[in-house]
Amino acid sequence: VIGVAPNGIYGKNHRWLSQSRTFIPALLERFFLARGSDTPITVWGDGTPKRELTYSVDMAGAIMWALKNYNDPQFLNIGSTEEKSISEIAYLICDKFDIDRSRIVFDQKRPSGVSRKSVDTAKFSSLSDCSFRSLDEGLDEVTRWMLETLH
Repeated sequence: VIGVAPNGIYGKNHRWLSQSRTFIPALLERFFLARGSDTPITVWGDGTPKRELTYSVDMAGAIMWALKNYNDPQFLNIGSTEEKSISEIAYLICDKFDIDRSRIVFDQKRPSGVSRKSVDTAKFSSLSDCSFRSLDEGLDEVTRWMLETLH
């Protein structure tokens, strides 16, 4: 048995309509559904909190590497170290769906969340040769899949 602690995960085939989804699938769904209109798209908070996100396929590869190669009783933090603010993520998603960025409204009456959620993946990085897609590349794949699959 090993313990791994992943950072935020996003990808295809997520539970899009689940109430327990994380913020990335929630944003993706909100922007996907807003494509055909010109109504404002609300994002909770001020957009400044930062998050590290890892594409699900890359996370699966990192977990498989750990299963085959890691045998330490200490938990291993795994995932991409690319950090983006909520606003940067929202704007990237706008771009992927060809939505005007000016439609985003940051609702500062709603909570912004923890200012930073990052993990120290230095040990994992020093042990493995795993690589991770950039958020831009991962969102390309997910939004393309959504457009082709979720009409």
